[in-house]
Amino acid sequence: GLPVQGSPNGGLTLRSASFPYLRHGNLWVPLVPLGLRGAGPWRHVWAYADSGAMFSIFDAGTAEVLGLKLRAGRQHFAVVGDGGTIPFYLHPVTVQLGTDRFGWRWYYAGVR
Repeated sequence: GLPVQGSPNGGLTLRSASFPYLRHGNLWVPLVPLGLRGAGPWRHVWAYADSGAMFSIFDAGTAEVLGLKLRAGRQHFAVVGDGGTIPFYLHPVTVQLGTDRFGWRWYYAGVR
């Protein structure tokens, strides 16, 4: 389920959304189309759907397209596959998934 709107008691209303896997080269991948709005106009992006993820990380180019100053966000570190870490920065954005819009905190890595 995805949080799509506030409920009358101040919590989140959850419901599910489904999207077909898309072919990317020789692979079928769980990509979903999103609308994102940061400091600028709405932008269309494709994102990997991971229902078990605690957060989503986009690259620095996406933050730039959204009009966000990358390092102005709150810095955190993510552990990657080889055990190393990469810095990423928290920014609030508005998300559109299908016809639903909701506020969310998205993370942007300092890599291209």
